[in-house]
This record gives sequence, structure tokens and C-alpha cells, in this order.
Amino acid sequence: MHLILEKWPETISVFLEYRMSCIGCYMSSFDTLEDALRAHNLPITDVLVSLNQKIAESDSFKLDRDDE
Repeated sequence: MHLILEKWPETISVFLEYRMSCIGCYMSSFDTLEDALRAHNLPITDVLVSLNQKIAESDSFKLDRDDE
């Protein structure tokens, strides 16, 4: 989880939308995304779609794609 937030800080809004308080939570350094979604009883597929969409819209993703 921590790596996602670090690499794509714009995903914070997705976590907040799903009422996940991962931002600042010490467990975000240890939990996988799957662990956190299961702990919050959230639909894994829906959250992944939202995260992927947010990342695809981000400037950092566009910059990474330009490097290819």
C-alpha cells in the first residue's frame, strides 16, 4: 500500500472515496493492497478499476509511458 501512495499520490482520493484511512496509517507500510481491501471488506475489482483509472489519468503515468 505504501508504495502505491508513494508512487501515485493522486490515488489518495480513491482511498478516501472508499473511506479507507490508509493515508498516515502505520499498517499501510506492511499491508498489501489486497490485505487492506479485505480488512475493509471492499470489492477488490471495483477499487482496482478506480485506482487504475486514477493512475492512467495522472501526469506521472504519462511521464512513465513517455520513457518507453
